[in-house]
Amino acid sequence: MWLVFCAIVSHPADNLVSFLNNAKGATVGDAVKKMGVWGLFTRGLPLRIVMIGTLTGAQWGIYDAFKVFVGPPTTGSVTPAAATLPAKA
Repeated sequence: MWLVFCAIVSHPADNLVSFLNNAKGATVGDAVKKMGVWGLFTRGLPLRIVMIGTLTGAQWGIYDAFKVFVGPPTTGSVTPAAATLPAKA
């Protein structure tokens, strides 16, 4: 879920930057007029969700696998409590 949220939040800015790079001399106002606010948020969004979701998910998987290989606890794991021996009377 958070991967999709990240893709949605960053998408309008990336659309804006792409527009400004392709239209030399254009302003933010020009981009909003041409694409519209709705277009800034939705144009190419499904592909971005798939791309960001899979790439970020793969990065976290690689990171977690590396941590398991090296030895520290995995992400979200709980360290088991130390076993206590019963007291002798």
